[in-house]
Amino acid sequence: MKIRLCPTGFALVLSFSLCLLDNSRAQSLTNFNTDIIRARGIPASVATYFQTSARFLPGVNHPTLVVNGNSRGTLSVNFSDQGTLCADERFLKAAGILTQQPDSRVSDQNNLCPSLPASIEAKLQPGRNRIELLVPPQLLDNRESEPLYVSGGRASLLNYSLFAVSNHTPRYTSQTFYGSTESGFNFDNWVIRSHDLYSGQGNQAQFKHQSAWIQRTFPDIKSTLQAGQLYLNSPLFSAPSFNGFLLMPETALIKTDNGIRVSGIAPSAARVEVRQGGTLIYSTLVPPDHFVLENLPLISLSQDLEVSVIENTGEQRRFIVPATSFATNFMPVQRRWTFAAGKHRDTGYGTTDLNSNGFITATATLPVRALQSNMTAGILAAQHYTSAGLNASTQLWKHSSSYLRLLVARDARTGTQGTVTQAGHNMLLSENLSGDVSAAFYSAGFRHLTDRPRSDASRRSLQKRLYSTKLEWNNEVLGAFSFGLTRTERFDGSAENYPVINWSRSFGNANVSLTMEPHSGQRDENRYYLNISLPLGRAYASFSATQEGRYTRASLNASQQVNEYVSYSLGTSTLDNRFRRYGFNGSLNLRPLYTSLYAGYSYNGHNSHSWSGSMNGGVVYDGQGLLFSPQSVSDTFGIVSLPELPGAKIQTPAGTVWINGSGRAAVPSITPYQRSHVELVTHGLPRNVEVRNALSVTEAGRGSVSRVSLKAERHRKILLQVTRPDGKIFPQGMAVLDARGNYLSITGSDSDIYLAAEHTGNGVVIEDDNGQRCTLDFILNSLPPKDDAPYETIPAICR
Repeated sequence: MKIRLCPTGFALVLSFSLCLLDNSRAQSLTNFNTDIIRARGIPASVATYFQTSARFLPGVNHPTLVVNGNSRGTLSVNFSDQGTLCADERFLKAAGILTQQPDSRVSDQNNLCPSLPASIEAKLQPGRNRIELLVPPQLLDNRESEPLYVSGGRASLLNYSLFAVSNHTPRYTSQTFYGSTESGFNFDNWVIRSHDLYSGQGNQAQFKHQSAWIQRTFPDIKSTLQAGQLYLNSPLFSAPSFNGFLLMPETALIKTDNGIRVSGIAPSAARVEVRQGGTLIYSTLVPPDHFVLENLPLISLSQDLEVSVIENTGEQRRFIVPATSFATNFMPVQRRWTFAAGKHRDTGYGTTDLNSNGFITATATLPVRALQSNMTAGILAAQHYTSAGLNASTQLWKHSSSYLRLLVARDARTGTQGTVTQAGHNMLLSENLSGDVSAAFYSAGFRHLTDRPRSDASRRSLQKRLYSTKLEWNNEVLGAFSFGLTRTERFDGSAENYPVINWSRSFGNANVSLTMEPHSGQRDENRYYLNISLPLGRAYASFSATQEGRYTRASLNASQQVNEYVSYSLGTSTLDNRFRRYGFNGSLNLRPLYTSLYAGYSYNGHNSHSWSGSMNGGVVYDGQGLLFSPQSVSDTFGIVSLPELPGAKIQTPAGTVWINGSGRAAVPSITPYQRSHVELVTHGLPRNVEVRNALSVTEAGRGSVSRVSLKAERHRKILLQVTRPDGKIFPQGMAVLDARGNYLSITGSDSDIYLAAEHTGNGVVIEDDNGQRCTLDFILNSLPPKDDAPYETIPAICR
């Protein structure tokens, strides 16, 4: 069966079918009124197609696949002319179903569209673009139970960060330039990078190569291998920059279910941002619906989460998830291993006197589920240095977590040996009260591998013991209070205390905070810091004042985000209340689609002033042309194509990007091994644009270059005002066809016909109930209407 429908006719019938059939109760035969179908000019065969069940259109569709309640991501699925799901080998592998089954698999179309085994229940939901499978456990292939991550892809890149500053005083003038670049390429999940620095001051310039490495992640062992000029990534030890290799856990693949769940509702497609203590910890795009975020990477168990739902229109909604709602069951992590070996590399930053060349280290983290604990143990052996370490973290009781860490080291370079002991505990004391304490003890002979040889006199100034405590209390009326105290004791007998007291409260949209640091140790003056901030629509005003002894400094600043391309700030301040010096400053941030620019100016009084400027971004080349990004490109990125809409805005996990003149854009960052949304911002699109596919969901492997395709079409819409040769109009509901008999539309109440201009190429005819036809005679304008015009009106005569 071949179905030919224009978008209008298809939408009419599909809406009937989805309303009647897109649920589990639509098991019986649905009877359409074929007289009404024919009266609308739609072939009765369409009713037959949707009569038995909800169906996807024939051909390739891109639904979300869910197996036994677990999402398997979005994939290409083929459907036969009868709407049958084609369960080929590729589909079964994506679903994690054993391909060799005892069930006989019935096929149609000469085995080109095999069906699912009879024991598997399939639920097609075309209205939600979703397929749900209920598979018996014995048919699941555990080896294929992991999601199919996007892999491969090739592209080169250059990230740049350029900064310049010029200072002018009555006595001297200086100019400084700083540049940082990261260059390299991705090749079939291999990542190659080089990091370089350039600096200049006056007539002196210096180029310095920082590091270069090659990297590959192996999902089967949940580890990432790096080789080249590296820095050690170890949970216990530190080491200087070295030439060698490093095998470390791929944290994105290690499941550590902390029980944190954040749910909400997005009225439309939106970006969700989760912050804790003002720090962004998670960001993703969600479709319009109820959403649930799980296993968020928390910074603290005692701080609330602030969730922002940012719609494409710019409207934002915020809500708080209190820390008291967090699940508190301590979940041990999976096993993790870290190995590294290499030779010390001189970077020119005073490390030539370390007198330690080659080293090797190994660290393992093992869960002890019976004790609800994690144990980490490791060893580091170098040419003149040996160290071992042990760390235990556990939950002593509900709403708490504790750790104990011990490091021992023997340094043949200085003939010393020693230990470091560290411990900490944090807990939720009540719904509004939390606290944490920690302590560290250092013996005089302890050395890190990175420690340079020191004289005994200089060693005596180092810390011997360190104590820290913090207490936080929140009250809806009084606000939030916190008290922290850090005490440092040195080997020479000196000691310093650093107390900090903070209070903050919101008054409507305004926020007030006051911080006090009482004098202690060598300081003999109290220090106070006051900040008042007030959002004013898109603008933001803040006042701050600092007092330290007799000296006071105050500043007043105002900033505004004009739009997503431009923001600015203006401010004034008192620089010295004794001599009544005043200053002012201003800055401008620009984001002209493909880079980020900053310019700033400040006047500091007494004819002293300075200006600064910076430019940041990234460049990607994939063999088809250069793509510019206003942000740095990470090790996992993508390229989105939408050739029909140059200049369109695309929401990505890294923020907004814009389609260039060739119909493509770089997605600067994709979170590896997690579902990432890339979506067209439909708000503000021209009226003649019809979006076919506005959202793509991908799960990318680290180091891959994802190819994302969105689809939209520009249609030229026309409204034909039809009359007969005698001036009379046609009745409503008559079928409008092309010369080949394909359905196009129906006549309206005033004998008007609404069509896409491209459908008129084969001629347009009107057919009455008796099969009599007449041909429309009309002339299209040579120039199409403006993008925002919904249609153009054209007179027509049916002869």
